[in-house]
Amino acid sequence: MSTILILDDDAEFRELVVPGLLERGHSVIEAGTGEEATQLSTGKVVHLFIVDGLLPDTDGVAWIAKLRARDQSSKVIYVSRLWQDDQSFAHRMLSNDLMVSLVLHKPIVSEEFLEQIDRLLFMPGKTTGSARGKNLAEGYAKRLPEKLDQMTTSIQTICSASEGKKDALDSS
Repeated sequence: MSTILILDDDAEFRELVVPGLLERGHSVIEAGTGEEATQLSTGKVVHLFIVDGLLPDTDGVAWIAKLRARDQSSKVIYVSRLWQDDQSFAHRMLSNDLMVSLVLHKPIVSEEFLEQIDRLLFMPGKTTGSARGKNLAEGYAKRLPEKLDQMTTSIQTICSASEGKKDALDSS
């Protein structure tokens, strides 16, 4: 079981993510401010920090810098509403200097985010997708040859009809 601290003042974001983390067997610590997160994580082993870019009392980058001064080993995901191009200075600083494992932009897709967390925490024994999602993907793959045949037939029909109209226009 991994301990994950979510530092985000957006209660709706936490409500979106926390149930899925708990369902996957993680222990979750929630904090709405940098100060609260520091207090809640001091003296505890936290495997993953999920940190928002804008916080009421600090910003995510500054908080991560303080975290790295005391903890070099925990993984960090930086999540922000502000777009960070992966070639930007901020993105490079997060990745290179602050050793952030993943930089994401809100809004997120909950299930995909949970899968990214599982991959990041190297949990190969965990299910990284819902059984329903896996069944849908398998069913789609089985139907794909039939769908391709239908598309080919449709294209051939359209081409034949187009040729017929062209011939009719040419003869008039």
